[in-house]
Amino acid sequence: MDEATARALAEAARPARDVPPGYALVASERRIIELVEGTGPGPVRDALVWIVRFAEGIRWMELAVEEASGQVVRVQRSRTR
Repeated sequence: MDEATARALAEAARPARDVPPGYALVASERRIIELVEGTGPGPVRDALVWIVRFAEGIRWMELAVEEASGQVVRVQRSRTR
């Protein structure tokens, strides 16, 4: 998956992931992250993802789009609302 595809998938996921309308897509970066298999404590696996960041001022949200599946596999938010 290329960066443009990851950004497009993250944009499409905005409503389902509650990204506020005023947040602009400001950055994307390819990373390897650990994901827990299933729910609750359990084994972890490494996943190659694109971290796509949306921001407004000091507030931000990051969606991790997995390269293998094209799915958003993690959402992180700033503590400032």
